[in-house]
Amino acid sequence: MGVAVAALAHWGFADEPAGPIVASGLVKAAREVSVSSEVGGLVVEIMVEEGAAVLAGEVLARVDTSRAELELSTNEWELESQVVALEKIQAPMLSEELELKRAEVERAVLKLDEARFGLEESRELLSGGAASARQARQAEAAFNGAELDLRMARLRLALAEKGPWPLDVKAAEVKVEKQRQTVALKRRALDECSIRAPVAGVVVKRYVEPGERLPAGAQVVDLVDARTVHVELNLPLAVLPMVRVGQEARATVALYPAPVEGGRLNFVSPVVDPSSGTFLARLSFPNDTDPSLRPGMFATVTLLARE
Repeated sequence: MGVAVAALAHWGFADEPAGPIVASGLVKAAREVSVSSEVGGLVVEIMVEEGAAVLAGEVLARVDTSRAELELSTNEWELESQVVALEKIQAPMLSEELELKRAEVERAVLKLDEARFGLEESRELLSGGAASARQARQAEAAFNGAELDLRMARLRLALAEKGPWPLDVKAAEVKVEKQRQTVALKRRALDECSIRAPVAGVVVKRYVEPGERLPAGAQVVDLVDARTVHVELNLPLAVLPMVRVGQEARATVALYPAPVEGGRLNFVSPVVDPSSGTFLARLSFPNDTDPSLRPGMFATVTLLARE
């Protein structure tokens, strides 16, 4: 008997090379998820027990939210303040405010005229000996100050008429956007205080109890979704021409004699193990209506003959 025929005989179909392939493998859940807490804190509530079936998005546990709520509230208030500041910068100046700026210019002109008159008068008095040099210097300082006040008033009026500076607007917009991002992060941190199931499944292990203080990243529960299960087989190279993705299969386990139908081969490894001369084949079986195939069991799988 040749090597290939001997291998086929070992697997039970030497007389019918095109017949079914029978092999055993370990049953695994389609999804096994370890759920961890994104945030640290005091566990205030546990919503599930081991064995409970949960839906995707369902809350499993809650961590104390007082600090997260305070940080969110503080940052939302800061965002509102920065939005108001931005709107104030962007808003055109009211006509009443412009009139006030013009009035400031007119008042500065009058003060400058008054200071100029005082300077000229002090100089005449100084030349006639009726005023001191100190008085003259004071009058000159008052004139210079009035002149500076007029320039500043005119500059404020020009800026008011021109509108907000683009750089000021841009800087305020950057502050608002940065604060919005901070608020989004704080909202996410508050939401993460509710630890949710990422997938539907059954709680097979619970690691925490109410009153415990969790560090960030700590395990909370293990979930298993066994509505679909996988069985992995290591098949001999001799049967490789007889398998294909999509091939139908059935499975049985020792506890339940009735076979589980509806299995399909969904993966054939392109790699052969040189030490054993086998390749990996993975099959999936529906397991939601009659969960006979439980993760951890060994199942005998029959790959049905190719048509």
